[in-house]
Amino acid sequence: MSNAVFALYKKELYHLAISPVPFAALLIMQLGLAFPFIGMSYWFLSGVSELQSFFLNAPFLFCFVIPLLTMNIWSDERKAFTDKLLFSYPVSEQTIAGAKYLALVTVYACILIISSAIPVSVFQLGDFSFSVFLLSYAALFLFGSGLLAISLGIAVFSSYTAVNFLLSFIVILFFSLIQAPLKVYTANTLLAKILLWFAFPVHFESAARGIFDLRDFAFYAILIFFGIQLTTYVLQRKHRI
Repeated sequence: MSNAVFALYKKELYHLAISPVPFAALLIMQLGLAFPFIGMSYWFLSGVSELQSFFLNAPFLFCFVIPLLTMNIWSDERKAFTDKLLFSYPVSEQTIAGAKYLALVTVYACILIISSAIPVSVFQLGDFSFSVFLLSYAALFLFGSGLLAISLGIAVFSSYTAVNFLLSFIVILFFSLIQAPLKVYTANTLLAKILLWFAFPVHFESAARGIFDLRDFAFYAILIFFGIQLTTYVLQRKHRI
């Protein structure tokens, strides 16, 4: 990591640390992931630590958690009039985007680490595969990191926090729900196949069941790359014209 990226990264991480937003995101994540365990007595009586429902809730929780983390990332700069100072630094737009992204990923990783206390606390109640748990959490981290990159790019378009949240929420919700109608849509069209490939739950189901699929991890990498490039492109258009 270059000195410029590290300096900007520390700045962004500090602003996120003193903001109430990450704590709100943590609360939503904790409550949402704990929901499958509430009132499910058969789960505990079965003696089997089946965590599919725990992990499969994640894509829908991301509809709230990811937009919440990114909605202020650019708008706060504009409100405080520090955006012009930020872009006057002798660094590229990609460096700025990368630093903000790394800070967001760090906060998100902390949220995931804290949320892991929920499944870990029930390990002793049944048979459990630790390798499956690690694979599912690795996919959860990469999946969320990809969505953070996309949401970071979306947040550049508006100076209004509510608009940023709504836009990211709609995009993530659309690609989280599109799987169901496409599966019942019998026409085997190219468009349907393309949209199904972009459906977020499709690329998380295998990992949630403990199955390693390289195609899913490639999808996460594409999300991250596309999100960073989108952010860089929009920043260049807005500040270098």
